[in-house]
Amino acid sequence: MDASVWSKEAVDPKIEEPFILCYFLGEVKWQRDFVTRLEKQTGLRAYFIPNTYLDVNKNNAVFEVGPAEFIGLIKNANYVCTDSFHGCVFSAIFERQLYGFCKRAEVEMTSDNSRLADLFQLLGVPERLIKKPIEGLLDVTDIDYSMVKPKLIDAIQRSELYLNEVLQLLSSSNILS
Repeated sequence: MDASVWSKEAVDPKIEEPFILCYFLGEVKWQRDFVTRLEKQTGLRAYFIPNTYLDVNKNNAVFEVGPAEFIGLIKNANYVCTDSFHGCVFSAIFERQLYGFCKRAEVEMTSDNSRLADLFQLLGVPERLIKKPIEGLLDVTDIDYSMVKPKLIDAIQRSELYLNEVLQLLSSSNILS
């Protein structure tokens, strides 16, 4: 679904200043250091949806975040830093300035990094998937969503087509009845 549909479900946050939203499922400390550097470079404050011990005691933690609040936070953020696939997808839908991170080592058998890499490749911004610490100044160039949006729309349309085909197949084989 596109941003107009998700916007109807979103609950806007009570944050009244421009901000960086951080939502990390993994426990990689250098990624939080990246956020600190991004704060300094942009002058924006980072707010964290705490999911691990690394973020739960932060002064700028945002609690009681359900699905509608999650969508609202992403929709209203200036930047999003996340290792969450869904966080990355919603950031692209709402055209946020996104930095994605891998939460697991590439060698882990349970690694789900490939779907993040596939997403960033599909969107045409593979450089925004940060896989290791970056030295020096961060690239805070805006993502050109005029180039990304057509790719995202195409992927959404292909997904809808696939789902409709599967549902039609299931329906015609009486599996759903």
